[in-house]
Amino acid sequence: MDIVILSNSPGELASWVATTVRKVKEKAPDVRIIVVLTPCPFASGAETEFAESIPGVHTVLSPREYLGYVLSKRSAHYTPSQSGIVVFLGGDILHAFLLAGRLGYPVIGYTVRSSRLNNRFRICMVADEEARDRFVRVGVKPEKIRVVGNLTIEGASPALRREETASLCGLSLEQPIIGLFPGSRFPLIQYSLPVFLKVAEDVACRVPDAQFVLALSPFVTLCGVEKALPPLTSDGKFVGTTGKLLRDGRPRITTAGGVSVLLVQKMQYEVMSASDLVLTIPGTNTAELAFLGTPMVVALSALFPKAVPMGGIFGLLGAAPFVGTFLKQQYLKQLARRVKFAALPNRLCGREIVPEVRLDRDPGVLTRFVLDLLMDKGKRERMSRELQQLMGNQGAVERVADTILEVARIPGTPGRTVEVGVFHG
Repeated sequence: MDIVILSNSPGELASWVATTVRKVKEKAPDVRIIVVLTPCPFASGAETEFAESIPGVHTVLSPREYLGYVLSKRSAHYTPSQSGIVVFLGGDILHAFLLAGRLGYPVIGYTVRSSRLNNRFRICMVADEEARDRFVRVGVKPEKIRVVGNLTIEGASPALRREETASLCGLSLEQPIIGLFPGSRFPLIQYSLPVFLKVAEDVACRVPDAQFVLALSPFVTLCGVEKALPPLTSDGKFVGTTGKLLRDGRPRITTAGGVSVLLVQKMQYEVMSASDLVLTIPGTNTAELAFLGTPMVVALSALFPKAVPMGGIFGLLGAAPFVGTFLKQQYLKQLARRVKFAALPNRLCGREIVPEVRLDRDPGVLTRFVLDLLMDKGKRERMSRELQQLMGNQGAVERVADTILEVARIPGTPGRTVEVGVFHG
């Protein structure tokens, strides 16, 4: 029995795929789990290596290998079993239907995008009742939809207590801890890291005992961080500040202004939990931080457009010389008008719980919001309570795994329906 999981970018792999694989193997140790990575403009380049490191994964097909398989129905690394299921966990859903057709397997999916195409799933899993209603309004059959809970927060469980994290990292819980999360893709880190380091310098001027920890995504290496730092002799044409990466002992960055920023690898949830406040860019980690109840400031910048990829045909046109920049600017303007909030907790409740700060060329705007929260413990505590109430409880991965195994036991005959229930919670 093969369980073929389709996904693509860092957020989905680290949160949706890793937790689902673990739970499925826990329930059905004998199944083979195949992770198929589809082409994605948002990829970091480290997805294949990360997927191969997930315990329980039997085979990983890179985007190139996936395309080769759907075109030729042959793969040097994968020979399909006679029975199986395709599980969509991120990316373009058309890939799920294409691969399921090639394999002759039934296909189910967990998705946040409402579209009539979701009718082609045997079961369409969604996060909550609001999503269910939204899917029904666009024409998805109610009997196809199963509410399972928020899969994004399932992996956000620190392995260490706050005290243990502080001790391991050489931090003091008696002094403010500020976590920095500049992203999981190099183009975004290249723009956000100098800004975050400048904010750290400015905050340190007002709060000298503040401690700064840069939590590296599993898709980012120390070499990538070093590459993202402008040289110390920079001519100042970038926004923010720079620094030098020191690898002796605990890795850290010493900024041009003399502020020390600790670098931590493979401990992003521990840093989230230990931090009094986090500075981040939009992404999956905003939902994980909200689940953990960690106050945050979300940075949005007009300087990021070159680092923001576009999907589909727009991605191809956006890469074209001369016209590409113009098309990308128009795309981002339309996106800004259509999407009111960037942080996932704000989008979930339809209002600003955590501050989203748009800055142009002055990181001081961002610093003011960070200092405002850092100086007001009561405001941080209120934000923490509201975030935790918003995100609810874990348990989605249990229901996702049960749904996968339920459908996997049904022969993959097209058109056969499945009795589905709805989880209320």
